[in-house]
Amino acid sequence: TYRWKRGTTSVGSDSPTLTIANAQAGDAGSYTCTVSNPAGAATSLAATLTVASGGAALDPLIAAAATFSDGGGSYGGSGSTADKAYDGSTATFYDAATGSGASTGIDVGAGKAARVTAIRFWARTGWSQRMIGGVFEGSDNPSTGYATLATVVTASDTAWTTLAVHGAAPYRYLRYRGPANGSCNVAEIEFRGALVVASLWTDQDLGTAVAGSSSTVNGVTTVSGAGADTWGTADACRFLAQPLTGDGSIVAHVLSMQDTDPWAKAGVMVRETTAGGAKHAFCFVTPGNGAAFQRRPSTDGPTSHTAGARSGSPRWLRVVRTGAMIAGYESTEGTTWMLVGTATISMTNPVQIGLAVTSHDTARTCTATFDHVVITPNGSG
Repeated sequence: TYRWKRGTTSVGSDSPTLTIANAQAGDAGSYTCTVSNPAGAATSLAATLTVASGGAALDPLIAAAATFSDGGGSYGGSGSTADKAYDGSTATFYDAATGSGASTGIDVGAGKAARVTAIRFWARTGWSQRMIGGVFEGSDNPSTGYATLATVVTASDTAWTTLAVHGAAPYRYLRYRGPANGSCNVAEIEFRGALVVASLWTDQDLGTAVAGSSSTVNGVTTVSGAGADTWGTADACRFLAQPLTGDGSIVAHVLSMQDTDPWAKAGVMVRETTAGGAKHAFCFVTPGNGAAFQRRPSTDGPTSHTAGARSGSPRWLRVVRTGAMIAGYESTEGTTWMLVGTATISMTNPVQIGLAVTSHDTARTCTATFDHVVITPNGSG
């Protein structure tokens, strides 16, 4: 028999050769092979594999606070349990008692979520075809509401397969769900990306209005805000924000908003403080007056307005802060951006950056939904 190891981690299969197709940075290391027969065993000298950065490097491995599964256990009560997909060895695997739709996943921990940018996986030796059609998913609930991150169209039991994930919302629970009759046969899974700490967000009503609210479920953030307006010398709105020190930006896709008034507003805002008359810059959409960029350069001073496109939601919006320069952008697809307006506003750090909604009505709220909300750098206050 042949047993291959990278350092102390078992890799590959019981084969006289080890092939690593499309080697990634995580494959670099010192490799040995132990050959065994009835007469004994011998281990080779170590061979070092160096992976050149010819392509984009993968983001860090997302650490699991715990693992979870479909709950059906392993086939025949064997030791090939769901947690084997995250034990660092491609020689072990999950063999589910449930043939169709079984799953294995990780929980990144309470108060946290992970934005996945890539997934690497290694199929069970001899059964790579059982992964075809399986899906990688994310949710904020361990048992329901899963969104697809990537689908398996090809799999290997001799090399890592890497799937790129673009524009995914952050989720607490990440899992692989096998296809029909696949028995969730996966040897190893790596979710790559970054953690988002939920506690960075603060949520409050600014100014005088009926109470608003906000919530995030499966990557969609719902903000309900009331208030006379964000205009003049003081603002009234619902504001969901994070602290930001120095340069940074926020991007959000406004999926929908209620038509409580043609001048109701939903968008992305940076402001010096949460006082009603604070300096701010706000890029938003409205039900009846299109997109716009507004700003208040001085505390308790007047607000200026620059009109953008005449269309409302759905719309991508972005605000970028570079020194004292703040720019507001809009886009139809989140790739090509049109400048709406700029302003020079000196603000004391940390500023507050986030999502704002006002109904233009003190007696009722306007509800808006957002996804693909990204603040860069995240929580730098």
